[in-house]
Amino acid sequence: MSISYADRTGCLRDVRCLVWMCILVSIAPNSVPGEEEPGPEIFTYADWSVRCVRSSTSFPCDLVHKTIHARTNQQVLGISVAHLMSENTNIIRFVVPLGISLKEGVELHLDDLEVKDIRVRRCDTEGCYIEARLEDSAREKMTTGKEARVVVFDLEGQSIDLPFSLSGFGSGYQRLVTETRNRFRAE
Repeated sequence: MSISYADRTGCLRDVRCLVWMCILVSIAPNSVPGEEEPGPEIFTYADWSVRCVRSSTSFPCDLVHKTIHARTNQQVLGISVAHLMSENTNIIRFVVPLGISLKEGVELHLDDLEVKDIRVRRCDTEGCYIEARLEDSAREKMTTGKEARVVVFDLEGQSIDLPFSLSGFGSGYQRLVTETRNRFRAE
């Protein structure tokens, strides 16, 4: 299997850290009254972007991609990859639409690599979240692969493909690691 589930003592705390960091950064008040906090730095690589915030957490940067439905202009898939310096590993999070079957789980298809039965971690009003470690073999497929899709299942068990672009992932990933390392050393 290319994505391993977070264990209860290690990665889970770090994933929660990522989620809380995103929440705190989005709602944190300005540090100096009257001065606006600078927004995140964004570096774009084709269909992926590296987003870095000023933060003292383990996740100052992430590599993000959004798939938008052409007719409705709604986001149907969000992907975020963060590099965890303390363990030299990667965390991946998918956000998929509500209304999927939680029992069926989610699948990730990267060319000939298929990861099945990935469990949904939680759902809220924004969608359902799948969070896990991104193993090196899956990351390599995302770097060199041609086709990628997340497969979810509706409540009747019918599969729904959510294709996503890999264009720019490799270059974006290299920038993610470099920026994370640089910001981690600066602490």
